[in-house]
Amino acid sequence: MNLIGFYNYTVILTYIGTFFGFWGITCAMASDFRSALICLIVAGFCDMFDGKIARRFNQVSALGKILDPVADKLTQVTIAVLLYIKFSSSDVELVKTFSWIFLIFIVKEI
Repeated sequence: MNLIGFYNYTVILTYIGTFFGFWGITCAMASDFRSALICLIVAGFCDMFDGKIARRFNQVSALGKILDPVADKLTQVTIAVLLYIKFSSSDVELVKTFSWIFLIFIVKEI
């Protein structure tokens, strides 16, 4: 047994990506777009590497198969929330109207 219990190391990357996804949504809701973007980038890198590492070292797990799509959805919702908030606060009426597309995407993903 290793130090992290029954989990393999790639699931830790998924945990980190999920955490940054949640944190990114929180930052976007608070209009802290720079922090939300940083969270999105970190979550994206974690998502990119966890699957590659798991397949390369034969560490694919049932928990990882469950958590990876959750992290993916959080990343997508973070992007949609960022764009919705940014577009809905615009002074241009056409851009404000376009923001509803992101709101529909958010509702669909939840």
